[in-house]
Amino acid sequence: MKSSGDRIGGREWARKPNGVPIPFPARGIVGGAFSANDFVEKKNMLTLSKDMMIGIAKVDEQHQELVDRINAVVSMGARSASKEETQRTIDLLSEYIILHFGDEELLQRQCNYPKYEWHKGQHQILQNECKKIEKEFAETGPSPKFTLDLTKSIINWIVTHIKSADVELGKYYNAQKAQKSTP
Repeated sequence: MKSSGDRIGGREWARKPNGVPIPFPARGIVGGAFSANDFVEKKNMLTLSKDMMIGIAKVDEQHQELVDRINAVVSMGARSASKEETQRTIDLLSEYIILHFGDEELLQRQCNYPKYEWHKGQHQILQNECKKIEKEFAETGPSPKFTLDLTKSIINWIVTHIKSADVELGKYYNAQKAQKSTP
């Protein structure tokens, strides 16, 4: 079993820490709040809900910035922005994902997070998906299909990842911090 993802039936699959495969991109309802189709059809914007807060200020702030950048890309498609303007916004999102993952992985190493390798592998899966999305955009430009693909893959992945893997990291980090501060 790979720690980051496997190809099964032509699709990439992520794995939970217990080894259970998760199809990537995630499909259907995310946390019961909305589906990817609702996001596009109703022109909803992604929000950082309370259950996505992990209790580490820097990471929560970065998650909010990530949400804002995702919303910026989606809004480009909704308002038919130029290819160049949308490309710049996608580039900013991709750069921020790399920055955020680097900071989050550094934090994990600093607190000796036992699931670091698995978590890092999950980050790599999203980075690979971002490259696919960027390639699709370069080939097709802004379109409703591009916005839907972005929504189905990146947004569902981010929400699912934060609500599970990052929340778990936050609990571990905060427990370690509390343990160190206890005399």
